[in-house]
Amino acid sequence: MKTVCLVRHAKAGRDDPSLRDFDRPLNARGKKQAPWLGRRLKESGVQPGVIISSPARRAMATAETLAKGVRYPLEKIITDPAVYASGAPAILGVIKDIAPDHDAAVVVGHNPALSDLMKYLSRREPDELPTGGIICLRFDVDSWKEIARGKGEVLFYDAPPREEE
Repeated sequence: MKTVCLVRHAKAGRDDPSLRDFDRPLNARGKKQAPWLGRRLKESGVQPGVIISSPARRAMATAETLAKGVRYPLEKIITDPAVYASGAPAILGVIKDIAPDHDAAVVVGHNPALSDLMKYLSRREPDELPTGGIICLRFDVDSWKEIARGKGEVLFYDAPPREEE
């Protein structure tokens, strides 16, 4: 069995027009959402063997806060530019390349790619993965390379409660 959790980064600020999209930080709401993600993942019992993040500032801040919540070493977070600048097929390629000794993975990234990938893997329509949202999918496979369209069983799909916004 392999489990992958897709996490859309927590809410980011757009207040500073001088910042590139890549450099946008979490805003106050996002700083509340990110710890919630770590708590939600910990409560689920899914312990990631690997966390892969977009290198964008808001995604990394989300990944680091989530990692603290599940006691995953921050220095082991992997950044992959494909999770920032590519679509669902490229992110699926990143997932299929995960080392075989990991049974659970978290990918922290952006929309629309993560919502597209969620729909592709789980056939979940027409939902979108909201800001700070998480979906965990389990696959009855032995290898990450065997993950395929519509074969993901949804373990849970959640978003921060209103008080975290």
